[in-house]
Amino acid sequence: MDELRHWLDNNGLSFADGLFLTAVVPEWMEAVLLELPMPKVLINYPPDVTAVDSVIWDVEFAIHLSMEELYRAGHRDILYIGEISRLRGFRLRWSAFAAAADRLGLPNLANPAEHVTGSASDRSAWMEQLGSKLSSGRYTAVIAAIPGVAEWVYVASGFLKLSIPKDISLVGMENEAHPRYEGTSRPLLLVREAGERAAELMLRRIANPLLPYEQVRLRGVFHPGETILARKP
Repeated sequence: MDELRHWLDNNGLSFADGLFLTAVVPEWMEAVLLELPMPKVLINYPPDVTAVDSVIWDVEFAIHLSMEELYRAGHRDILYIGEISRLRGFRLRWSAFAAAADRLGLPNLANPAEHVTGSASDRSAWMEQLGSKLSSGRYTAVIAAIPGVAEWVYVASGFLKLSIPKDISLVGMENEAHPRYEGTSRPLLLVREAGERAAELMLRRIANPLLPYEQVRLRGVFHPGETILARKP
C-alpha cells in the first residue's frame, strides 16, 4: 500500500482534475484510489458501501437476457464458462447466472462444480476441462461469460468435431463483434457508451462536488446472431 501511495505522489496524481477507475484495476488498489480526495468515476460496479459515481455496461442484465434467449429456444442444460471469483464483475456474472437458473426453474444449474469456472492461466489444463465438458453430451448450450472465451469454445468444438450451433448452441459475452466470429449470438455490451457516460459524470462531479452520487447501468439488446439453434425442451 505504501509503495502505491509513493508511486501516486511521484506521478503527480494529486494535481489531476479527476480520476477514472476501470474494471481491470485490482480491488486492493481500487480501495486505495477511491480514498483520494478528488473527483472520481468508477467504470465498474461499485463496492457496496462506497460513495462514488459509477457507470457500467450491465453484465448482470446481459446474463439474464442470454439465459432467457436460450430458455426460449428450448435449452435447459446450459454450460457456464468463465471465472467466478477474481473480479467483482466475474462474481456478479455468476450470481446472475444462478439467479436466472432459479427463476427459470433450473436450480440444478447453479453448482459451480458442474461448469468451467476456474482460472485459464494454465491454458492446457483449462482447455482439457472445457473439452471434457463439451464432449460429455450433457450440455446443449454454452454461455461464454467473459470476453475472449467464446473464441476458445470455437477452438475446442473444432477439435472435438462439434458443430456450432448444430451440436451445441453458443452465446458469447464479447465487448464487440469478433472479426472471425461475427455471427456469434450475444448480448450487446455498451462499452463505448459507458465511456461517454463516464466523461459526462466526471464533468458533472467537477462542476458540482456536492451533487448526489449516481450509479448508472447501461443495458443493451440481444443480438440474435447465428449460434443458437432451437430445440425441443
